[in-house]
Amino acid sequence: MQTFIRLAFVFISTLAAGQLLAQATVTGKVTNADNKEVISGVSVAEKGTKNLTGTDAEGNYSITVKNANATLVFTYVGMSSKEIRLGGKTTVDVELFTDNTSLSDVVVTASRQPIRKLQTTTAVEVIGKKELAITRPEGLGEAVMKSPGLFVTNAQGRFRATVYTRGFPDGSGNGMIYTSFLLDGLPTLATPARPADFSFGIDPGVERVEVVRGSAATLFGRASAAGVINAITKTGGLKNEGTIRLTRYNSNFDRPNAGMDYKLDFGVSGPVSKMVRYNVAGYYVHDRGFRNLGYPDKGGQVRGNIDVLFPRNKGSVRFYAGLTDITIQNMIDIPYQLTDFKPRAGWKTTDSYYNPALDTIAYRIRHQKERGNPAAGYDTLTRTIRDANKDGNYARGYTIGLQLDYNFGNGFRLVERLRSQRFFEGTKFNLGASTTYTEATASQFRLIIDGDGRTKDFMNETRIEKSIDLNNGGNLNLAAGIYASRQHYEPETYSFSYAASPDRIRIGAAFSGAPFAQYNNRFGGRSRIETYNEDVFAYFFGGDLKLLDSKLNLNFGVRQDKLTLDMEGYNRIDSTIRRKESHSDWTYSLGANYLLTPASSVYANFIHAFRMPDYSAYTVLGWNAATKQYTNAPLGIPKNELINNFEVGYRQGIGQFGFDLAAFYTGINNRLAVFYENGVGVSKPQGSNRIMGAEFSVYYTPRTIKGLNLRTNFTLQNSEFADFTLPVGVTRNGAGVVTAINVNPAGDLFGNTLRQVQAPSATNSFGLYEIDLKGKKVPVVPGFLWNFIASYEHKYFGLSFSMNYVGKRYEDATNLIKIPNITTINAGVYAKYPLKNGNNVRLDFNVKNLLNTTTVFRVLYFGDSDAALKLKQANPTFSNVFATGIPQLPRRTLITLSYNF
Repeated sequence: MQTFIRLAFVFISTLAAGQLLAQATVTGKVTNADNKEVISGVSVAEKGTKNLTGTDAEGNYSITVKNANATLVFTYVGMSSKEIRLGGKTTVDVELFTDNTSLSDVVVTASRQPIRKLQTTTAVEVIGKKELAITRPEGLGEAVMKSPGLFVTNAQGRFRATVYTRGFPDGSGNGMIYTSFLLDGLPTLATPARPADFSFGIDPGVERVEVVRGSAATLFGRASAAGVINAITKTGGLKNEGTIRLTRYNSNFDRPNAGMDYKLDFGVSGPVSKMVRYNVAGYYVHDRGFRNLGYPDKGGQVRGNIDVLFPRNKGSVRFYAGLTDITIQNMIDIPYQLTDFKPRAGWKTTDSYYNPALDTIAYRIRHQKERGNPAAGYDTLTRTIRDANKDGNYARGYTIGLQLDYNFGNGFRLVERLRSQRFFEGTKFNLGASTTYTEATASQFRLIIDGDGRTKDFMNETRIEKSIDLNNGGNLNLAAGIYASRQHYEPETYSFSYAASPDRIRIGAAFSGAPFAQYNNRFGGRSRIETYNEDVFAYFFGGDLKLLDSKLNLNFGVRQDKLTLDMEGYNRIDSTIRRKESHSDWTYSLGANYLLTPASSVYANFIHAFRMPDYSAYTVLGWNAATKQYTNAPLGIPKNELINNFEVGYRQGIGQFGFDLAAFYTGINNRLAVFYENGVGVSKPQGSNRIMGAEFSVYYTPRTIKGLNLRTNFTLQNSEFADFTLPVGVTRNGAGVVTAINVNPAGDLFGNTLRQVQAPSATNSFGLYEIDLKGKKVPVVPGFLWNFIASYEHKYFGLSFSMNYVGKRYEDATNLIKIPNITTINAGVYAKYPLKNGNNVRLDFNVKNLLNTTTVFRVLYFGDSDAALKLKQANPTFSNVFATGIPQLPRRTLITLSYNF
């Protein structure tokens, strides 16, 4: 018995000793190989486990590993990752090199889990804080415009950017319908129907912007079929740091006693205590602008967040809030010649149709005393055009929210995101409403739009995650959750109509009796008074599976979204009209990434997505043929747009070079288009689109020239109508009889095909026709994009240069109006003076649109219509014809003084 006890004691002691020998505590320091400075915040993980820690403010770390022969993995954004096998060592100092390929950038938007760009299953680009500091973007659109696959129309200034991702026919005139703008993983607005960036500008509190190209709808919902742009806010670090910078803009036109045009940015972050971090940032701008619109961009925003870290790596909770009070002018049209797409003689791209004489004009509107209650009667109010125009795009309100990330243990994690927003807002501008016009007096119809509204947004996403370690060394992460949002929107819009000519109502022009002689009564029109509710509820399930020692990464997802619309109003016609609509559909995806080597991978993904119509796709009016009145709600939209996307890619890092290649194919079925029937815009599924393309990116960061970064990317894409028809417009008299059709079937069709869909009749002596668009290019989408970015950073100075080239593209569905290519070049130089404790003062000099390109950026109103074919039949050379064109933003010089600490 005693012998047995001794043997058992020896056996147990041996096991315990083996266990003690297996465990080890490893310490060390992580530094930058380029400048020997310590790096805080480096992730240090025991490979194949959930065991990880991070370096402190001095670059030191300490981690207890399960096995003394374990492998440690060191990762940090912007640095090449490094793996070190311990081999029994307990002290390991590590040097990390600047990543020459950007493949080691850690991203979250592509999978909702932190993952290296090299291992993602879709195309993703990261615009980091260094690039944001160099390029000084005024808004989210400008921040991402040099990403591969993106055509960004930011000609309207700081807000209202529209992004066309990988050939998708995006842009609804107000919002974006295929590409989502996100702020920390939640949409900036609860609807895609309105400008996604109207209440949010880039400030120093933005850590980085991640761009996912290819559908992200299983992760982010109905408006993400083309991709997402996610601005990610900083989390305070282990030391206090920040920046204050003042930017002065040059004057583009004469404006006596206008004062200095400037923007003040600030941002500060750091620790409140060991477990509490903070970040506060914002800006204030007062700028008369790129173009003369009579009034300045004015106002700003302030945002802040407090992050509370839970002990024992249990996660964190963030409380955040923001205040916005900003006015941004709408940069609309000037007359462009359709023959060469240059401004009419005498016009500059800094001009506009604003004239001080407009400020003195007053007009009357019939205003409902009690909104929603016509029985209460109406007042007649007088407004001036100055009142209507001075506020431009404005947003005044607040945002509050909460983010919770809690680790329950045993692989379970809860992630909660919640945001509530309230805004008073408006859209006011002087817009040409004529598709084309001539030199004739008062040949252009224009509108002074005077719109205000109130918005209430609520968004909530709840996810439960479960991580499972597999026996073969792999790992499975599962996630399930729900998303719910509501937007309540109450717009109230008035308008004033007048006529103009391309030789008057512009800068310096005399204001004669014409074109206002015919508007002596000066009554404004009520465009709309409505109420919209958009409710979305979604549930989703997905996961990531890592196999083969994490070389193979698989992910999958499935999601259902249900949208409910409740619309009422349009009191101008009938205040009792109300309509309710609902849509729902499924999204599913499958992706794979395989590491060929530690610096190369291949990936592929397939995604089935959809686009559900939002309120902007509907009208509450319909034509009642019996009463000849707009009184009844029209039929609903019977089908959602269905989108199938397939993508393959290859990534490779070779020494100082990085390469990223992707090829994609997208099919869009039941694509909606807007047609005007009896004067009312109606959305209908009209056919299908097909998109094919490829992207190629090259990154070069030579170690022999420290601080030099070069990158370029090319995009080739073909976005065309696969099976799509366009109704030919008709004109009716008061009795509903067709008196004319837009396009002459017997005339020159200029390569288009016309089909008769209805024979002539007693009420239509012409018959009805449609244009077959099969094989035609989708409007606005360029076939070729090229970007080149170069920067050099020295201890005392730096240089930057970037070029954005947009190839030719059509502005109309019949492919008769082709816009020339546009090249935008930005350049900058800065000097930096180091101070004590790592602080510095920096002076930047930047020039945007260095060449001052004047070619038209966009031409309005052609799109999916027969207007171009109708015009060309009447005037084949487009002689003496002007288009409603929006110019590229003119050249602007920025001088910025920064204090960084």
